[in-house]
Amino acid sequence: MGGSRRALSIAMVHGGNDGVSVTADEWMRGLEALGWEAVEVAGSFGAAPPTRARVHVPSLYSAYPWGPNPPVDEALLEDLIGGADLVVMENIATLPVAADTALAIERLARRVATIVRHYDPPWNDESWSSDARFPLSFAHAKHVAVNAMDAARLSATLGRPVEAVHLTFDTGRFAGGSRAAARAMLGLDDDVLLLAHPVIPYPHKQAAVAARFALELEVLLDRPVLYWLTGVAEEHLEMQADLARAFVELGPRARVGRVRDVADLYSAADMVLLSSRWEGWGLPVVEAAAAGRMPVCVRYPVLAEISALGITTMDMRSPSQWVGMFESGEWDAVVQANADAVRALDTRTLPNTLSRLLAEAGAS
Repeated sequence: MGGSRRALSIAMVHGGNDGVSVTADEWMRGLEALGWEAVEVAGSFGAAPPTRARVHVPSLYSAYPWGPNPPVDEALLEDLIGGADLVVMENIATLPVAADTALAIERLARRVATIVRHYDPPWNDESWSSDARFPLSFAHAKHVAVNAMDAARLSATLGRPVEAVHLTFDTGRFAGGSRAAARAMLGLDDDVLLLAHPVIPYPHKQAAVAARFALELEVLLDRPVLYWLTGVAEEHLEMQADLARAFVELGPRARVGRVRDVADLYSAADMVLLSSRWEGWGLPVVEAAAAGRMPVCVRYPVLAEISALGITTMDMRSPSQWVGMFESGEWDAVVQANADAVRALDTRTLPNTLSRLLAEAGAS
């Protein structure tokens, strides 16, 4: 290790396409820029090749939502944490998805500088399994939440300060894709309106709402549309009858699947959809802004915090109020203003933020 300090980033999944994986990677790259050795610790890893050290802890992951996890390997955890200078808990202390492992880490990490990142407090979704012990207190840790609304409630619940630290990202990563190549891959004519919905369609994402919006917009604009859901598994269609019906209505005007380069996804799209009932933040909104595409959303609670940064979205529930702007100078002006506003969240601001948080966590 050459004397570098060792930071463990602990999550249910690392290297996936979910928001926690994506933003945890941002933090690891920020720590690496500050001279740390970042290690991914997870119960499951995505398909992308690893770019840093990884340690598999099976008890962090269940094959079924809220299902039983493999037994905790206390010796493995003790060895891991004993060799660390910093522990970053990525949502693991917030939701009881790996309760026994999270509780073991809380005991073992008391002498190690720790930052607890909260993404999805359990009160966001009534369908989630409840456990009165969560979110965990981690009394010695520095606690941060990804939005101010949750930070305030977590502060009251835990009885200690929880700071709102907005997610940052590489704004340049989402611009500059090949629109022609991406649309050719999808077999799209120039007049087809492509609506990208870059989510895994968990129930709270309300993908059926976005799919029906595609049908409505086709009528309002009198143009063919293609609804592109970038992440789905068959079980989501089987478990959500309204989504299955919407796919039947759309027929060949619905596509599912990812592209290798996310910039191509956004360059191919004409609008980016987010129909969630709630989000911890809503990465597709800010990614769309960075890519020069209009975000079209359901008004979920934290969206107001993004809007306060100067990012404008269109309301999916009332398209007739704004659809006349599409492909006009007014539309272009809003898209440009969004691109300017989102620079405040560029990952280049992260090292300074991390340096301060590390000092407050006792890891400077």
